[in-house]
Amino acid sequence: MSISPSLTSSILDSSKKLQKIFTLLQWLILLIACISTFFTGNVSYALAVLILLLELGILLLKHFAAKKKKLGQQCSRVSILSNGLGVSDAVAVSYLNSEISEAELNSEAKFQVDNYYSSTEAAGPQRLKEILVESCYWTTNLYKKSYESIRSSLIIYSLVYIAISRIQIISAPLMVNG
Repeated sequence: MSISPSLTSSILDSSKKLQKIFTLLQWLILLIACISTFFTGNVSYALAVLILLLELGILLLKHFAAKKKKLGQQCSRVSILSNGLGVSDAVAVSYLNSEISEAELNSEAKFQVDNYYSSTEAAGPQRLKEILVESCYWTTNLYKKSYESIRSSLIIYSLVYIAISRIQIISAPLMVNG
């Protein structure tokens, strides 16, 4: 089996799904941490243990997501070289195929695109050059969108944290007196 751009997309999509779960768990931890400030004693300890367990889960998810992303990037490199130069590295393809899950192979069809690369050149150095330029162009656009997304998330995260901190500060005298 060859490494195609659609298979690469499938692998990177599985990494992205893990990253989304990772992000949701981080939001959950923020929520639990903020809520825990309103409790004392055993409830506070139980919430701390829950946060610790969630953090361990996040650590595992982060590892698997990074592993999938690395695999996707390796597949992308092999795909670019094979599409650009018209050659295949059987050892690399064999190794990468051993790392690809059944679910990723099954979802490859969802990402199938005719003429994934816009180059119409015959296989060779010129085609490879055009594919690399195209890849750099799209990567630049993706990183710009990613930056905007991360910046927006950070702003929202900060605003939520500040709002909950203000609530905690305002309600602290009530907890002491009441």
